[in-house]
Amino acid sequence: MFVVGTWDGGRVGTFRAIRDETGKAGLGATVFGTKGIIHVNNEYDHHAQVVAITEFFRTKKSPVPVDEMIEVMTFLEAAEESKRRDGRPVALKEVLEQARSQLPA
Repeated sequence: MFVVGTWDGGRVGTFRAIRDETGKAGLGATVFGTKGIIHVNNEYDHHAQVVAITEFFRTKKSPVPVDEMIEVMTFLEAAEESKRRDGRPVALKEVLEQARSQLPA
């Protein structure tokens, strides 16, 4: 699986995951930013994530802003919709509009 996202301002994000015929899997990401480059792979240390989740359950305050989480979830759903459409691009706006149309009145 290979996912590409493009955002305003020329930002581009990619994600790649591989599973071979034996079931071995791998994933990774490389983030290029103005302050440096970060590589994430299967060896990622989840300690900070576990601490943040624990703090969330304790305080009920999300460590991720709601708008950012909505963007992440929308991106993931757009990637799934693109897969259903044989890899054709899907706009986040389209996914958000579809989700909003399903909200109760």
